[in-house]
Amino acid sequence: MKCHVTGMFWTLDKKAKPFLELTKEDKSKEYVHLKRNTTIKVLNEFGKKCTGYFENGEHKICPDNLTINYGKQCSVCRSKDSFNICASCDGSKCSATEDVMKKCLSTTHFLYLVLIGEKVKVGITSAGRYLKRWIEQGADYACLIGSDNGLNIRALEKNMAKEVTDRISTSAKIKSFMKDDRELLAAFLKEKNMETNITNVRKFYEGLDSIPKTPCVHEGLVNGRVVCVKGKILIFENNENYYYYDLNNLIGEVVDAEFTYN
Repeated sequence: MKCHVTGMFWTLDKKAKPFLELTKEDKSKEYVHLKRNTTIKVLNEFGKKCTGYFENGEHKICPDNLTINYGKQCSVCRSKDSFNICASCDGSKCSATEDVMKKCLSTTHFLYLVLIGEKVKVGITSAGRYLKRWIEQGADYACLIGSDNGLNIRALEKNMAKEVTDRISTSAKIKSFMKDDRELLAAFLKEKNMETNITNVRKFYEGLDSIPKTPCVHEGLVNGRVVCVKGKILIFENNENYYYYDLNNLIGEVVDAEFTYN
C-alpha cells in the first residue's frame, strides 16, 4: 500500500494505544494500531511531503503539497501552526489568534515534571490531557507541580527551565530507554521541597516488560514485529534481534508499506 504517513497519536484505555495515521492516494485515512506483534514492512520510501498544520484545533492540508527534506512541515505550514506558536510562547505575550488566546487564558493548564530514563524534564499541558502528554513524550514517571491559565503557566515553565531542562533529545531517550528508577524523580522533588504524587507512566506501555535484551539503533527501512512503543520510540524484532527506531523519521514519509496484525 502506497501512503503518506501524516501523523502518530495515542489513545488511552487500560493501556495506552499508539497509532500511525496514513493518508492513502485517494486522500482517505487509515489508522494503524501499533500493538504488540504487529508486523511492519516498509518496502520503499519516496521522500517526505509536508503534513500540513493545525489552526484552532482543526487540521489543514498543505496547500501546495510541498516536498520537504526533513521534519514534517514546510516552512509556511510551520509558521501557521497554532501548536508551534504556543510551544514557543514564554508567557510574556500571547502571539496566537484571538480565539486561541481566549481559550488559553480561560483554560487551566498544569506545570509538570517527568522522568525519562535518567533525566528530569519540565513541561506544561492543558487540564484533562496531562497523562496523554506524558505518554506522548515517553515518560517513565511524572507529577504535577502547579496550575494556572496558559499564559501564566508558560512563564512558570520558563522560570523552572533555569533549574531543569525543558527538552530531552531522542538520542538521550534511547540511551536510557531501559532505565527504571523512580527514586531519581523522588530525590529531585525532595531537594526542591516539593510534595506531590508521582505517577508510574511505565505501566501504560504495552510490551515494555517484554524486551529480553538491549536493542540496537536501527536506520533505514523498518521490517519486523512490534514489541513496544514508548513515546515515539518503536522497539521491533527481526530474526531475534531487537532494534530502536525513531518514529519521527517516518512521519511525513511517502511509503510503500504493509501492516499485518498477528
